[in-house]
Amino acid sequence: MRSERYGLVSNLKFHMLSAKKWNPKLFYFPFLMIFPNVLSGYLATLLPSQLVKGLEEKSSIEVLVGTILVLVLIMLVCDMVYKVMYEYLYRNSMSLTLYYDKLCFRKMMAVDYDRLEEPKNQELIGNTWNVLRNEYAIRNSVTGMPQLFIAAMSSVWYGVLIASKSVVIVLCLISSVIVSFLMLSHTRKIHGEKHKEISRYAKA
Repeated sequence: MRSERYGLVSNLKFHMLSAKKWNPKLFYFPFLMIFPNVLSGYLATLLPSQLVKGLEEKSSIEVLVGTILVLVLIMLVCDMVYKVMYEYLYRNSMSLTLYYDKLCFRKMMAVDYDRLEEPKNQELIGNTWNVLRNEYAIRNSVTGMPQLFIAAMSSVWYGVLIASKSVVIVLCLISSVIVSFLMLSHTRKIHGEKHKEISRYAKA
């Protein structure tokens, strides 16, 4: 048994592909949820400007109210679609633990007993079962995917809009993201070291 260190991207890829094998909807829904969420957010920012524009152009009450109703209706539909998909992920993502259980049992059955008893492998097994015993961690990792993808998409979308107005603001935002990422990486490193110390007492 080998204990290899993987980065965020490789872990994310493995997790999503595992979800796809277990239940394809757990894979596709986080991507599909981007569109209703981003569209709803964009319409929420567009609504006030359309209202002001209608008043400035002295549009009729019928046109003004009709425009607002259409935008609000689209926002409601988007929110409903997003919530339905999220509810599905919430109710079905915990079962993904069973898929990881199967992978772990299959791996352990293929390893000689003497190697399983080696301290480093016991530590690895302890780490693995500590994660799998926390079923909510698996659920949260799936239900949190839409927010991750939405944040990335929104950053690109609003970054383009802001860049058209001021490049300096975009550079400041990028710098803030880089600093946050470096701090997060440092925190994850410390957490990994401490978790490794604690996990050596955990047994499967």
